[in-house]
Amino acid sequence: MKTLRILALLLLFFSSCAKPPPPEEPLDRLYRGIAEMPRDLDLSRLAGRTILIDPGHGGRFSGTVGLDGLAEKDVNLGVALYLWGLLRDAGADAHLTRASDRDLLAESEEPNLEKDLAARVAIADSLEPDLFLSIHHNADADTNRERNRVETYHRAGDEGPSLDAARAIHAHLVRNLGIPEGDVLPGNFYVLRESRFPAVLGEPSYLSHPPVEKKLLLAEKRRLEAEAYFFGIAEYFARGVPSAVIEEPRETVRGPSGLRFAGTVVDDEGGSGIDPTTVRVSLDGKPLRTRFDPSTGRVLAALPPLLPPGEHRAGLRARNLGGNESLEAERIFHVRFPPARLLAEGLALPGNGGLVIELRVEDERGLAVADGTDLEATIGPSGNDSFRVETLNGRVLLATRAGSPPGRIQARGEDFRIETFVDPARFERPEAAILLTDENGRPLEDAELRVNGEWIGRARFGGWMPLPSPLAAGDRIFVETAGSAAAADGASLAMPIDTLRVPAFPPPPLRGKRVLLDPDGGRADDPFPSAARSLLLAIYLEEMLRDAGAEAFLTRAGDAVPSLDRRLGAAREVRPDFWITLSFGDSIGVRHFPGSREGTPAASAIARALEERLGADLPVSAGTDRVLRETPCPALRLRLPMEKDEGRRTRGRIRGAAHAVLDALAERFDETPADRAALVLRISLPGALVRIDDSCTYQAIGGDSLVIRGLSPGPRRVRVETPEGFEEFIVELAPGERRVLP
Repeated sequence: MKTLRILALLLLFFSSCAKPPPPEEPLDRLYRGIAEMPRDLDLSRLAGRTILIDPGHGGRFSGTVGLDGLAEKDVNLGVALYLWGLLRDAGADAHLTRASDRDLLAESEEPNLEKDLAARVAIADSLEPDLFLSIHHNADADTNRERNRVETYHRAGDEGPSLDAARAIHAHLVRNLGIPEGDVLPGNFYVLRESRFPAVLGEPSYLSHPPVEKKLLLAEKRRLEAEAYFFGIAEYFARGVPSAVIEEPRETVRGPSGLRFAGTVVDDEGGSGIDPTTVRVSLDGKPLRTRFDPSTGRVLAALPPLLPPGEHRAGLRARNLGGNESLEAERIFHVRFPPARLLAEGLALPGNGGLVIELRVEDERGLAVADGTDLEATIGPSGNDSFRVETLNGRVLLATRAGSPPGRIQARGEDFRIETFVDPARFERPEAAILLTDENGRPLEDAELRVNGEWIGRARFGGWMPLPSPLAAGDRIFVETAGSAAAADGASLAMPIDTLRVPAFPPPPLRGKRVLLDPDGGRADDPFPSAARSLLLAIYLEEMLRDAGAEAFLTRAGDAVPSLDRRLGAAREVRPDFWITLSFGDSIGVRHFPGSREGTPAASAIARALEERLGADLPVSAGTDRVLRETPCPALRLRLPMEKDEGRRTRGRIRGAAHAVLDALAERFDETPADRAALVLRISLPGALVRIDDSCTYQAIGGDSLVIRGLSPGPRRVRVETPEGFEEFIVELAPGERRVLP
């Protein structure tokens, strides 16, 4: 029965191609009928293949809607059902993410598109398909009703099986739908981005084009589209799909003998065989030299002998002689050589306060061991001081009791036993020392100390700060670290040894957030071209975001503007919480994806902040260009007016724009806005720089007040710099306070 149905479909091709129709206008060829005869197409290669078909949208998510009311969700489902039947008849193990007009959320759940998409990906994860195909139909965001083309997307970053399948499918869509224009494109859509398997998303036509909507009202045109998909999928599998497997390295490498790579690549049974020139082994994204045995498919490679401890990724892939590439095999492994050597340095605390010893723990190669290496350490001939510790950055910290004698340090673990000798005479012996901790007594190793405005140094040896002399009454002490600060008087500390607890600020709203900044290109016919302004704005904002505790990344750091595909690729690697494209020129404004829960309010917040700080009136609007729809996070497009270059003032306004964006992002992420304080500084000299705690730098633009928002309460060090010099002072801010300084 299955064979008869497939033969019937082939007869349809024969009949439509036996008498080619006379030349017609392009519009008349639209969805006219099957326009090719797929000769020598081996449908048997579909047998047993697991294929997941995802009819896009559904239920409460209609997708695009045509001018006459045809909903995309209904067309997607109709095409998918026909395709499902064709694949099942050919012996494929075909599945649907939905078989009716429904979304993938519980009825009681609020509409949430991301959850719906995540449910589709979860189905794919459970099935582990040989191919994932998401069926959609496009629309022009600018309501250009004449626009119509075939767009077939493969999973961005997968130039192997996803691209191979997309090319095969695209060719048959173009041939059979009568739409000559189109492209195979990398796609960063959620269902592609999150897929672990070969994945394609089809947009065969534009439902916003009235002739397409008219055609797709008919069931036979939806079947035609399904047939085109079917032959594209069949062609892809007919070429054979090779596979790759990694056997070594094992998940944990504990010695030199484990630093080797071994794997196997094979083609489908009855396939054309592996192309030896395409066998590729990678380590942490970089290629390795390989040896390949075509008779067995065995692949060997040597790993670097000084591969650092920690996590690494090995990959293996190859193409067959038919041109299809394997899904990349992946092995995540950890290098954890046992400790082999101890190196000691430390601090002899004044007044016989004992020793603070820092041990660097190295493996047999002289490299610091992996973080989390567990060891038991004892100090002295009798082992009176005993510690159970784990390494961090290859180091452990030990503290002896007052009067403990110097001597041997032993460290042992599951597969090692090592020792070293300590001579306290070689340790640093300061006149005084203070231990800097947070409110819970945890050492602050990155804390900095100032006494009477003079920088003393950074804490070492587990938060200990050596002092050249004891602190005295009247000494003004200021300690700062990321997210906390404290001010004290020397009289409050007992010398020569004491502890100073540093209360934490409320967590900075941007701490730990990842922001990807995308400085756009643009006009080059200006003394200060828009591409250069965009880059300067990105550099200012990158510096401010990092000072605010965020992780900031740029899609470019020089004049060359990467392609959009490469910039979107950076988003896949960085996995940011926010993407902002920055540009200057005409058509100013802030654009966000329609209905974005984070992007929409953030766009409004940025527009408000820019109007308040610079007087710029920027419209906020929705858009569906590739940046806004394909980034794996909320995304914005900010376009500022291209003003005449006025040197220092123009750069000051660009810095002001960066501050406005920073303030708006902080506002969006702030969980305790009522606790934040503000400083208002009346600065008459334009261009003056104001630095807060040696981190965030603000620039006065005009002769009015400079307002700095979002400050954590507590002691803050303020430094005002002008061409004539600088002034520095400490301001104690209360929660929610707005302090005006003359």
